[in-house]
Amino acid sequence: MGRVTLEQNQANGSKLPESDREDMKVFLSRIRQLLPVPGSDILSPISQPEAITPPGRMLFCRLKGAEAKGQRTPNGFVVYMGSTAVFEERPSAESYPQAVAQRKQLISNGTLIKKDGFWVFGKDSEFSSPSAAAAVIHGGSANGLAAWKTQDGKSLKQIDEQAQSPVFSTFTKASCGILTLPTIFMRFLPSFCLSRSLRLRLMSPP
Repeated sequence: MGRVTLEQNQANGSKLPESDREDMKVFLSRIRQLLPVPGSDILSPISQPEAITPPGRMLFCRLKGAEAKGQRTPNGFVVYMGSTAVFEERPSAESYPQAVAQRKQLISNGTLIKKDGFWVFGKDSEFSSPSAAAAVIHGGSANGLAAWKTQDGKSLKQIDEQAQSPVFSTFTKASCGILTLPTIFMRFLPSFCLSRSLRLRLMSPP
């Protein structure tokens, strides 16, 4: 799964009968369904870059020679193995103890390894948000929506803005008293719905 390290994993050579193995698969699938209810993701694999990232949508975070790559996941944001983070923390990092604590935790558990003046991610690491990931890479507080960008320089904030549905703006205008039906809907309305007399009746007060 890439989330935990299994210790004392030596097998004794015995194998379950085929019927028991099938029962265990059913049991494991039910555990996978139940664990997210209390908020546990221990059996959820960390997303792999080649698995779900559309072409051109790998995100990069660069600062002072450090470069990290990652992407959003259902649980937050994953930074991939081989990414680098700045070695020195920002002077203002003391004002953000959570970012400092997360860096120290990753260093203590061996996820961040010192190499050539940077911290290198020794394995894929998942964070609660893009900003939490960027804070570890920057060595202090960071805005993940601005820090993470595509290869061509498009920020995560710009991607989110472009992903908004045109229907959303339509209903936003409607909530302000302006109704603008998309053209695709207008084409399929019966002709009598578009008649001037009907519009007048609908607009006239009772």
